[in-house]
This record gives sequence, C-alpha cells and structure tokens, in this order.
Amino acid sequence: MVSYTGEERAFCIQAFYENNRSYVSVRRRFRLEFGLRNIRECPSTNLIKQWLVRFKRTGSTLKSRRKGRARSVRTTENIERVRGESVCESGCKKFNA
Repeated sequence: MVSYTGEERAFCIQAFYENNRSYVSVRRRFRLEFGLRNIRECPSTNLIKQWLVRFKRTGSTLKSRRKGRARSVRTTENIERVRGESVCESGCKKFNA
C-alpha cells in the first residue's frame, strides 16, 4: 500500500475544490503534477473521499491518534521481565523477580 505525503494529500484537497468537486479531475491533475505514467498509480476515488471527510471533520488529512492504552516500548528491561514470568499450576501468572 502506498503512503502519500502531506503535500500530495493537500494537492488533492485543493484540486477537488478548484475543479468543481470532480474526483476524476483530481486524479488526472495528480498524475500530471507528480509525473506518474498511469492513472492507477494515483490515489483512488475512495481514498480521496476519506481524506475529504477527515479534512472537513478535523482540518487535517492525517489519521487521528488511536484511543486506548498506549503500547509499551520494547526495552531490554521489559524483555527480561517477561522472560522471568512463569505460570503456576493453577494457571495464574507469577513473577520470579
């Protein structure tokens, strides 16, 4: 899956509003602007629609941060701590630290 830069996303948003809200025109201008050979190399219509919805809702085309618990960092201390864990006979976890 191709990851598009902020400049490319901004270009699509701007081109959408400049070209009477036409997705086909956006894809054609994108191909010409960024020197692509084939229209299939451009962002799909559905992807452009997602960017527009996100832009209208948040003012940015970037994905919002995930909610929930933050992922822990993989450090040597964490790895050693997990290696030190053992499971007792009843199925509960017990630390050997």
